Amino acid sequence: MATIATPTFTTTVPASELEAGMTVWLDGDRRWVYEATVDGDTVRLRIEGFTTPFTVPVGWTYTVHTAITPSWIPAAELEAGMQIRMDGIRRVYEAAI
Repeated sequence: MATIATPTFTTTVPASELEAGMTVWLDGDRRWVYEATVDGDTVRLRIEGFTTPFTVPVGWTYTVHTAITPSWIPAAELEAGMQIRMDGIRRVYEAAI
């Protein structure tokens, strides 16, 4: 058995779906969301790296990171391009039975 490990995937969500504890790509960096409060047509955000909270329309979109839980699979199911954790994270370049 091998543990496949892809740490995160990204997706785009409207500001109204942001929650404290998420991470977003903003200004070229991954940043933590400390507060995301919907108030009518706007969202009040406190985000790592910004000294003051700011407000954006609910429809503005942000790229967020979502953790992927590693899972166990038989070695026979490995495919090229997967990442596996052995003595660190390694990429599979070829897998043949």
